[in-house]
Amino acid sequence: MAISSRGAIWRSLGLTFLSMPPSYALTTEIRATDQQGEIKAELFYRQSYRDRPNAYEQPCVQVSRLTIRRTGEVALAADLATSRVQIRDLYGNPENCLDQPVAESLAVQDLNGDGTAEVWFHLGDKNLYCCEATRVYEYDPEQAAYRATEQVWEDAGVALRYEGGQIPVFASAIAGLAGLLAQR
Repeated sequence: MAISSRGAIWRSLGLTFLSMPPSYALTTEIRATDQQGEIKAELFYRQSYRDRPNAYEQPCVQVSRLTIRRTGEVALAADLATSRVQIRDLYGNPENCLDQPVAESLAVQDLNGDGTAEVWFHLGDKNLYCCEATRVYEYDPEQAAYRATEQVWEDAGVALRYEGGQIPVFASAIAGLAGLLAQR
């Protein structure tokens, strides 16, 4: 006996064939804060896990915000977006999965020795171990505003080192972020 389609097999057994399993979604909100003196930073983002074709089951960031307060006043309230669109496109990933803020890395710390703390955190996907970056928000007193600097570490990774002082140095196989801050 010839059976013409898979549906006919399922029907002959009294079963119904479902073409796709039901979709699921789990949303988590993550909030991290750090403070040094009068400078306080809060990083907030919402991520969701969903079944996505052509992707690993990884969280995708839907909303991410950074708020920096100086002496209690909001100095920066920004939706976080990265300039790394080409990385998302390369992996077919327009939903920002690779640009997830790493909440536990949020720090308010003087990175360049000028006596004013910068706000920094890492971006990347902890599951894929690919395409890490560090974003630093540095205060410009002349403009009374923060400006962002981002260093993409690719898959080389980065570590914070204290070499003979209290000023940390970003150590990586790729040129350091400390050099970017020193150029300003």
